[in-house]
Amino acid sequence: MNNTIKIPSCLLLTAILAGCGEESSINVKEAPLPPIQGVFVDSPVTGLTYNSPSVTNGVTTADGQFDYYRGEAVDFSIGALTFPTVAAANVLTPLAVFSTDTVFHPAVINSLRLLQSLDVDGDPSNGITISAQAAQAAQMTLGEGQTVTDYFSSDEFEANVNAWLADAGSVNSSLIPADQAIVHFVDFIFEQYNSTQPLAFNTADFSGTLYNPLVQGSEATIAQLILTPVDEANLSGTFSQVVDGSETVTGSYAFLFGNRVLALTSGEGESATTEYIISRSHNTVNNSYSVCATSDVSALATLVLTCDSNDDAKNNILVFSEQQAQEELIKLNDLAEQAGLALIEEFDTDTETFFSSSYKSLSAEQGSGPLYFKSGGSAEIDDVAGQLILEGDRITIGNTLPGKESTAADNSGVGIYNLSEGFTLSFDVIAHNGAGGLSLYVDNNTASQSNSVHGGASKFYGKDINETTTPAGKRFSYTYIPGEDVNTGADLTHVDARGILNPDIKNSYFQIRTDSAAMMVIDNLTIETVATDVPDVDPPVEGEIPTVELPITTDFTALTADIFSVDHQKIID
Repeated sequence: MNNTIKIPSCLLLTAILAGCGEESSINVKEAPLPPIQGVFVDSPVTGLTYNSPSVTNGVTTADGQFDYYRGEAVDFSIGALTFPTVAAANVLTPLAVFSTDTVFHPAVINSLRLLQSLDVDGDPSNGITISAQAAQAAQMTLGEGQTVTDYFSSDEFEANVNAWLADAGSVNSSLIPADQAIVHFVDFIFEQYNSTQPLAFNTADFSGTLYNPLVQGSEATIAQLILTPVDEANLSGTFSQVVDGSETVTGSYAFLFGNRVLALTSGEGESATTEYIISRSHNTVNNSYSVCATSDVSALATLVLTCDSNDDAKNNILVFSEQQAQEELIKLNDLAEQAGLALIEEFDTDTETFFSSSYKSLSAEQGSGPLYFKSGGSAEIDDVAGQLILEGDRITIGNTLPGKESTAADNSGVGIYNLSEGFTLSFDVIAHNGAGGLSLYVDNNTASQSNSVHGGASKFYGKDINETTTPAGKRFSYTYIPGEDVNTGADLTHVDARGILNPDIKNSYFQIRTDSAAMMVIDNLTIETVATDVPDVDPPVEGEIPTVELPITTDFTALTADIFSVDHQKIID
């Protein structure tokens, strides 16, 4: 018998490669993926040193480019002067470096002034080039406990930089003015990336007749603004103003500052005057703008900052229909009735704007953070109806340290409301799913009622959502009286008593939470406080960007957060 053993060719090849009677392995080394190219811009900045896990002492190219891999953090520096660590991205600006959404953050302003002042030829419009001489001259000495952001934000920053700037190889021997630096940056990112400023006007709507309900003296009236664009972009053209049916002013107009400002210029030569109309907030429900109007001759950036620094009075409105103008006129006459409230929120915006500092900020302080913060989940704004949708979500109101979880060990407040003498919180319940629960907290941004300086009393309201507790179409209201139990009122010994709020805490914030089974839509939120004086809150400590050593081994079973978040870092640790 002729026995033939057939061996598959793949196994035969393996045997040949392995040799006889010996163990062997094959290592196939793949070429690494090419790095991603990012760009650092004020204008594109050439000559910045950068370091990351994959690059040591890299230098940004003539186009401001740097190499990185996804998920990396990058450190930029100019000699001894370093910037805060930032998560790498395709486009990085000082806004990302200092983790803010406003160009008016003091650290952002000073970084813009620094970069533009170091430009070798002093003309940032053709790009910014930082010389090797600048790296040798640059100095930065942090005080005890001072962070890099503190350093860039400090009043001494200008003097510190001017001490060595003359030796940095630039045509500038001192920092350029803040207004000049801000306007250059805003114009550059608008022209190159079509990046408008927060609350920018939608120029597509600005053609034909606009209506301007406003308060003049003790009366509310409606003026008209007629715009005739020179082209389809609507960025410039001619205008006329009409008051009481008569044309009063004519001239030319142009949108400036990333479409945040409408400039109306009348007259010619030395007699020309310009009125600046600055968007203060945008109501997405009825497409109206609350504006500041000024003919001040101050620099443009200063005018915008002044508008932002003041509370949104909503007494000067731009709308696009006569019917809406009449409705706004009624609102203007009702403004006086709302003067005593600490917060009035109508949710007439979109989700991104609502959670930004450009919409409402924690204080009038320059660079202050956003009033509202997502402490859990993905709360959304219905920008058509102007309502807040909560589905297993948590948001805080007035927390100056939103990224830090409250704990039972806290002994001070970090909010902007003084609730020590009592408060009332109320809102309209638009709709709900009749399931899950609604919880309201003071000085607690977690889901556990004990994680607060107030202990269990921090959860001052917690009940099932149904037609008895929160009927749709009705207004929900809760009032706290100092010294009473948050849940059972005057009966402090009731089995359901949770305790009283700590009367020594005079810096508080709120959290609204719906649990995972709940859906609730609310509108017209108001907060009224008895006390009006609020002590200053200690400034927050600069946080750090979490980094993860590679490679990572995890089955993700315990993961409930973004893999680049602090929560995920805790899991890895």
